[in-house]
Amino acid sequence: MIVKTRAVVLREIKYRDQSKLCTLFTREFGKLTVILKGGRNPKNRLSGIFTAGNLLDCVMYRKAEREVQLLSDASLLASPMFPEADMERFGALYRMIDLVNRTTERDEKNLQLFTLLETALREICRERGNFPLLYAWFLLRFISILGFEPELRSCVFTGRNLREALQECPSRGLRFIMNPGGLALPGNNLQEGGNNARSSRLN
Repeated sequence: MIVKTRAVVLREIKYRDQSKLCTLFTREFGKLTVILKGGRNPKNRLSGIFTAGNLLDCVMYRKAEREVQLLSDASLLASPMFPEADMERFGALYRMIDLVNRTTERDEKNLQLFTLLETALREICRERGNFPLLYAWFLLRFISILGFEPELRSCVFTGRNLREALQECPSRGLRFIMNPGGLALPGNNLQEGGNNARSSRLN
């Protein structure tokens, strides 16, 4: 059956001589893999748009029982690939798409998550922006969609009010702790590796 869907390219790998396999996160069907025949041939008009982080409208021949779908056509809607190097932009981009890739299953539709990712990617495609802050916003919305309620008012290690602490020392920054789940002031158990904390720095 021929279907149309909006999609974000999560991953691309070479396949045989001229083709490539792309992992997409789609609005209508969740995560799936498509084959782009001749996708590495410069003469193929689709070769340049199937890059990780690009937002596309796709047409494909889809069979639910088939693991790899056949791509028919696509058009580029947005791309974060700017000519100049921008480590903050690309750091936020690849962390977001990697997180979605690692936490979603094949054919598992999640409209809320797709909408969040599309919104974040459109923001990251702007010429200028606060990309670490954008990633922090994405991360908080992401875990909420997954059903977790992080602690956002007090430090998860000390219980100290975060607003008061940041007013006293604005440059301290915060960290998001995956376990136990919430925001923390730098130092404390985090520096010592307490509770096997996994964190992302928010500035």
